[in-house]
Amino acid sequence: MSPYDFTNMDPFLHNLQIRKFILNSKYPFFIYDLEKIKKNFISLKNALPRNFQIYYSMKANPNVNVVRFLYTLGCGVEVASGGELETATKVGVPPEKIIFAGPGKRDEELFQAIKCGIKVINVESFNELSRVNEIAKSLNCIQDVNIRVNPLFKIEESALQMGGDAQKFGIDFEQMEKLKMLLTNFKNTNLVGIHVFSATQILNQTLIVKNFENTIKIAQAVSALLMKKLTLVDMGSGLGIPYSKNEHEVELGNLKESMQRIIDSTQLQNNTSFVIETGRFLVGESGYYVTQVIDKKISRGKTFIICDGGINHLLRTALINTAHPIAVIQRNAREEFETVSIGGSLCTSLDFFAKDVVLPLIEIGDYIVVKNSGAYGYTESMPYFLSHDFADEYLYVKDEIKLIRKGRKIEDMLAEQILVL
Repeated sequence: MSPYDFTNMDPFLHNLQIRKFILNSKYPFFIYDLEKIKKNFISLKNALPRNFQIYYSMKANPNVNVVRFLYTLGCGVEVASGGELETATKVGVPPEKIIFAGPGKRDEELFQAIKCGIKVINVESFNELSRVNEIAKSLNCIQDVNIRVNPLFKIEESALQMGGDAQKFGIDFEQMEKLKMLLTNFKNTNLVGIHVFSATQILNQTLIVKNFENTIKIAQAVSALLMKKLTLVDMGSGLGIPYSKNEHEVELGNLKESMQRIIDSTQLQNNTSFVIETGRFLVGESGYYVTQVIDKKISRGKTFIICDGGINHLLRTALINTAHPIAVIQRNAREEFETVSIGGSLCTSLDFFAKDVVLPLIEIGDYIVVKNSGAYGYTESMPYFLSHDFADEYLYVKDEIKLIRKGRKIEDMLAEQILVL
């Protein structure tokens, strides 16, 4: 089997109902396997110490069905905008189970969060802390906050650094002395903890444990400096998923014991709770993007496969230059393999899902399935580019395939524009 063809390794794609649905599809679509989301949530929950809470980072996939399902499993929700906050509350997540994170929160968003009684706001700057205090004062309430700390340490073996250097995220650790002075004047904010998110796409358990250990050290240092007990430590997570056969799933086996040893060795009080925020780990592997082959061509000795969907629907591969695992659903079985580059129908050289990969022989009419598209797929892309139809979204739940979002058509795109000339 080709190193890039994951068809034979995936029971979901061997499901006759799923294969039939793919082979009868006319337009590109995403489909999410609810059972995989549940499996990943349970495996993570069982791998964490008792006083850990899992919060779903809904930026990974904000579809209302995904958010609601994870909440019913026991997840809190981490939002990063007023729109995500409204989505979470609309599907029934209570405000006390919501954390508001992310830089650049507008006053209207902060007002919305504080007014509804959100659990905690992860504050990213001194200015933001001041605005939270003023808004809470105007509402005659006290708002709990975490301080997002930009640490001095890095996690070198991660796909994307979000801490350790000059960053737009958080307040530098060495600026905590200034924070101490500000907090004495802010009577409508209550500092309950810290938030540290250093990196993403971490696959090494040792690094995850080291990240947690460093976060605990920061929490203790901040607590001592501010002379205040902290009751919440939000370590982010950065948990990754494998995108190639050279990568392996995070080994969770000894995570609970390792983290508990760190907790037991600290001087944090017994009522401290811990939060791990994760999106990709929970939903990434549940998603499949399906697109049909509409052309095949040879250019100077290289074979190109052209599909009816491209990075307008799934930008992630071009954005971070990482090919996802790919499967081929053939209309007629063929044993041969070939080296191909797979692209979409956009007028840009960025529009590729993979280049020079070995896959089963592909013909026009076959289907390409881009796996691990459940996180940062549908909503991180650029569906308006070239005015192609949006992709549909489906959910596979209890042996049923349910449409959960109908893709927009050109008439929808035209209807939302205002012609003034």
